[in-house]
This record gives sequence, structure tokens and C-alpha cells, in this order.
Amino acid sequence: FLGFIYYLGAKPFRVGDWVQMNKIVGEVVEMDWAKTALLEVDEETHDYTGKHVYVPNSHLVTQVVKNLNFLRRYKLHTFTITSEPKLNPYTLLPSFIARAKAHCDFYRDVAERYKSLIERHMEVEFIQIDPTIGVQTNELGHIVISVALFCPTDEAHDLQQKISADWMNLWHRALAEQEAEAKPATH
Repeated sequence: FLGFIYYLGAKPFRVGDWVQMNKIVGEVVEMDWAKTALLEVDEETHDYTGKHVYVPNSHLVTQVVKNLNFLRRYKLHTFTITSEPKLNPYTLLPSFIARAKAHCDFYRDVAERYKSLIERHMEVEFIQIDPTIGVQTNELGHIVISVALFCPTDEAHDLQQKISADWMNLWHRALAEQEAEAKPATH
């Protein structure tokens, strides 16, 4: 009962919002004084699993509740690409960044509006529309390219595949050029 009173005062979510409670992600489909009913959503694919989850409202007071509603349409998607340390990755970055931006241009206007809506609602600016790309190494000394995108949720996997393919094409083309230059000229 106390959890329902808390909900009435704080309004952390409403029916139709996506929330995370106790490591469960789902769409709020019903709420009464005793429980909150969720239609479970897979965290990775953002597809409905078909399961109904009932969370006692007492968890609203004792557990962290995250409102994930903006993930329904757009998400902050991050992934990494690992390569052998055979090239200087920084020489490929300008071309790679241009290609990644080109993949994201088709939804840029909608992303800008959605970004503004989210940041205005949360009263903080934290979303970058253009892809953010970084270079690190891992514990094995391999090159790790990290990519972060603000993109449509249902396009995230396809964008990851296209951007990864671009990196691999650039990487292997540069390796082939490097090997061709290193071969001694034959007469």
C-alpha cells in the first residue's frame, strides 16, 4: 500500500511507459494499489517476450525504478570492433567517421527532435547525435574501436552491422596497400 502512495506522489511512470524494476524490463500495462503489471521486454532486442510480470508495489519504495520510455523509439547504442595491431587506426578515422555519419544522416532530423524532447524532460544535455568513435587497446594489445550512436531502436543492429563492415573494409584495404608497398619490386 505504501508503494502505491509513493507512486501517486512521485509519478515515476505511467501505464504505457517502459520501466526497469529488479532487473526486469517491461511495459507498464496495469497498476493497482497492490501491484504493477509489466509486459516483459528483452533488454537486448527490445522485443516483447510475451511474459507478464507482476511486481508488488512495495518494490517502488525499496528498489530503484528506471523509466526507460525513451528507449521505445531511440536508444544510445554502443558497440566495439576489435582488430589486430597491424595498422595505425588513426589514419583510417576520418574516412570511418564520415561513413558512420552518412549511415546516420537519414534519421538525423527526427533524432534532433527526440533528443531535445528527452533532454528537456530530464533537464540535462547528454545526447550527441553524431556517432562518437574512440580508439583504445585491450589487455591483449589489440586495437578496439568503440562506437556510440543515438539511433532508432529498431535500426540499431543494422547500423552496427553496416558501420562494422565499413571499418573492416577500410582496415583490410589499408592492410593490402601496406603489404603491396612492402613487397620488393621484381624485374
